[in-house]
Amino acid sequence: MSRARTPRRGPIDFGTQPLRDGTLRVRGPRLVKPLLESQALSPVMSLFMPLFMPLFMLLFMLLFTSLVMTGCARSPVPEPAPVLPTPPAVLEPAPAPPPAPPDPKTLPCSEIMRLEVRKRERVLEVFCRGGGQRVFPIALSREPVGAKRRRGDQRVPEGDYHIAGSPRASRFHLFVPIDYPSPTDADRGLMERSISRSQHRRILAAHATGHLPPQDTALGGLLGFHGEGPRWRGDLDLDWTEGCVAVSDETIRWLAEHAKRGTPVSIAP
Repeated sequence: MSRARTPRRGPIDFGTQPLRDGTLRVRGPRLVKPLLESQALSPVMSLFMPLFMPLFMLLFMLLFTSLVMTGCARSPVPEPAPVLPTPPAVLEPAPAPPPAPPDPKTLPCSEIMRLEVRKRERVLEVFCRGGGQRVFPIALSREPVGAKRRRGDQRVPEGDYHIAGSPRASRFHLFVPIDYPSPTDADRGLMERSISRSQHRRILAAHATGHLPPQDTALGGLLGFHGEGPRWRGDLDLDWTEGCVAVSDETIRWLAEHAKRGTPVSIAP
């Protein structure tokens, strides 16, 4: 009996072994040669290689393109930070307004610093040390408009004067004199030839030494502040004096107490 023919080994040797009964025993696969070098599979590979090669090339191109695009891709632009709403400004409370200054009329007046007569307004305003002020109604002379020029013209002088002496009793309760005529009145009287040069010199000398100027010249004299007295009490809305400024009896007492000799007096039209 002839020996069984051993099958030709291809690229994969299954390790066959002939048995006595004529069958073959398979011992397991064993790689003999690379697949591409196998002569048994060469016809199959030759048949399918033209079909697989384009597929391989396509996969290769896709992989290459993906790598290139990944390397050349631009970095993503970061999104702008969200704009947070501005919190509302905290308004500080407005500073408290400064306290209103006290009413000068309510401040004490222990000493008078200046007296101001405003004929047109018919008031006497008193300015005190420490800021206090007082305002009193007044009565004027029978000729209330215009400045005094000469004796008997029934007018109140206008200009700057001073309290010229101590208060004294009068038929108008009290009288507080002023130093009329002033140097300005004397200069005008000399220019108008109402007084002589010697009288002019006497008036100027009295003011220079702080004395009451002559009261007996043509310019007149004995002028100042006085009260109403029994005859004119309650008549401050009338013009009844002969050239003085009249106030109530209560006011003249207050002036006599607080206005010292030398206190400035301003009389405006």
